[in-house]
Amino acid sequence: MEKFCGNCGKPVEDGAKVCGNCGTPVENENSGNTRVSTVPGINYVDPEKKAKNKKRVKMVLGAVALVVVFIVAFNIISGFVGYKGATRKIMDAYKDYNIDTLIDMSSDLYLFYGDESYVERYFEESVSNDLENFENRVGHKYKISYEIKEAYTASDRKFNELINSLSYYEEFDPDIISKIMVIEMEVTAKDGNKTATINKELYLTKESGSWKLLYLN
Repeated sequence: MEKFCGNCGKPVEDGAKVCGNCGTPVENENSGNTRVSTVPGINYVDPEKKAKNKKRVKMVLGAVALVVVFIVAFNIISGFVGYKGATRKIMDAYKDYNIDTLIDMSSDLYLFYGDESYVERYFEESVSNDLENFENRVGHKYKISYEIKEAYTASDRKFNELINSLSYYEEFDPDIISKIMVIEMEVTAKDGNKTATINKELYLTKESGSWKLLYLN
């Protein structure tokens, strides 16, 4: 049976490795899944190998889909746990002027700075100053959002400065603090077309496995 080149459609001599007209390589029937066709201009594809290729593509796409789902799920979960989860809870309390929650999340180090009224005054002043600033700039019906710009572990110098500042308290155990995180963010208040943005810093201490709020600057 006469055979034809799958590229240009010209007849191909038996046993030829390339088309005599266009030079396209010609594979024999045992060399691969693309062969010379008995119909001009049509490539022959082995059905069995075609099915295997489709199955392989489906497996790759399925694996990619699983990776994407895992990444999305990880990002969602990480927003509710660890330092990101603590930051989220702190900022929710910040928006609602929920000072009690901020006190509950405050570092145990405040036990050495003063009584609970000291902690309460500190957070009330810090948050109320910001909210008043927003009201003066955009009005009273604003909505607050925030964006973390950078999060990093405090340097050894800052860590040691904090530890040393409390070292003269006999009751203070420096081992309760394992890490200090600094969260730099932009906080934005928006009311209609009016917006106001301020920069904030959170200092979080990891104490006995839990993240606590130290500073809200």
